[in-house]
Amino acid sequence: MKLLVIGHGKHGKDTAAEMLSTELQLTNASSSWVACVEFVFDRLGSEGTNYASKLACWKDRRSSDHMRARWFDLIAAYNTPDPAALAKLLLSRADIYTGMRSRDEYDACAQENLFDLVVWVEAFRREQAEGVGSMQLSRDDADIIIDNNGTPEQLAQRIRRLCKAPWVIETVEIGGSVTPTVCPRCREPQPPEARERHGRCCQCGLHGRCCHCGYDMLTITGEDYA
Repeated sequence: MKLLVIGHGKHGKDTAAEMLSTELQLTNASSSWVACVEFVFDRLGSEGTNYASKLACWKDRRSSDHMRARWFDLIAAYNTPDPAALAKLLLSRADIYTGMRSRDEYDACAQENLFDLVVWVEAFRREQAEGVGSMQLSRDDADIIIDNNGTPEQLAQRIRRLCKAPWVIETVEIGGSVTPTVCPRCREPQPPEARERHGRCCQCGLHGRCCHCGYDMLTITGEDYA
């Protein structure tokens, strides 16, 4: 199983990915760390931005909007002419890719079906969004949205509940996305016609909505999968 975990900086995607790795017994790798080791450290050094170590370089990636944008540009250059180059490298070493930001990279990976599940982690009530110069993806690109506006303990609880959901273990894949077979709120099974509509509710037409109670089944909160 190959997962992609995305979200804005400081919204908790790295922490969530580590928890998913533990719960699902999958290996996890940060795209920024792989990029740092493979090419960013050397490239920044050749441009006159020198660091004592690759770890120091990696820790400085969020120091300014300019540095975020520079990292984004360096990864985009590595992903030319193959936009999925970094993803393929990372997935040859791990099961979970954490931190994709490029639209071109995402679309190329989707075209090649490199991921079984895409998870978005957000904490907009306590952290700001990045600019489009360093983050081009959104919650609309994910199969599952995890709310991380609470405590670390609440996040861990939500991850554990998510990983115990039968449809995560035995996913129903439709058009490259996954859809719950049973609503976590009303516990009613989703009808076959919803699956035929690429996971869209047979009542409102929205992706991931329960056909019985209208619940957003793809946003993971504290009450889900109890």
